[in-house]
Amino acid sequence: MSAKNPARITRHAIPQSELIRRLCSAADSENTSKSHPIDFVGKFNRFAEHVAPLLGQTNVLFTEFTPHDETDHIASLFRIADELLGNEVI
Repeated sequence: MSAKNPARITRHAIPQSELIRRLCSAADSENTSKSHPIDFVGKFNRFAEHVAPLLGQTNVLFTEFTPHDETDHIASLFRIADELLGNEVI
């Protein structure tokens, strides 16, 4: 979620977070100096699109595990990362 385009992250697996916003901003900055920029955000989105549906299968394949999904687990992981790392580290 760069300052220029905050909605570039797709709906799967990547919640709004300071960590992701800063990563996107860093990727944008890195790409401005390259003649052939790398689509970091696009790669991240494709990875999320692949992984998100697999998360729902965790408790089907491993019945002893609690259900894993984007809303309950992935969003919480990014929220916790933001809290633990804080602005100084991120």
